[in-house]
Amino acid sequence: MERLMLEVRRIAVRLTADRRRFALLCMLTAIGMVFWTRLILIDRQPSAATAATIADIEQVGPETMAPKAPMQVMLPERPQRDPFSVDATFFPIGEETSLGSMDSPKSGTPVADLIAEAASRLRLGATLPPAAAVIDGATLRVGNEVPSSSEPRFTLVEVHRQHAVLEAKGRQFVLRME
Repeated sequence: MERLMLEVRRIAVRLTADRRRFALLCMLTAIGMVFWTRLILIDRQPSAATAATIADIEQVGPETMAPKAPMQVMLPERPQRDPFSVDATFFPIGEETSLGSMDSPKSGTPVADLIAEAASRLRLGATLPPAAAVIDGATLRVGNEVPSSSEPRFTLVEVHRQHAVLEAKGRQFVLRME
């Protein structure tokens, strides 16, 4: 314990001996205090209260404060709808939402299907418009190829706030952030 206290004193002397280190220590302490107080304030938020008029208070008496009879609620044995099904009104089947070709006609060839399947396995982690994006953990600039061991090779063409455009074998694909 004594050795630990000696080490703490040595560190304190090192930090306060140099003006730059001491200023850095003071700034970090101030920033830490700000974050600490914000955590306390967020954790202990005051609850809202509303005031009642005198007329409302007079209407509340012992007879109105009596407990009410329990209400019986009948629930169906099975849910009315499947919570995991996709609603066609919000997500039409014909429209490609998260990943799709920017070309309007679909070729339907096996090669095109393989390219689309390979593109669907890619994950967009972050975008840094207009020049870079993080795809499958690799930071790429516009014009770079996505590193993968399989064919086809995708090239980063454009980067936007929420999506990136990739190109492979003449087809373009939009890769959106999830």
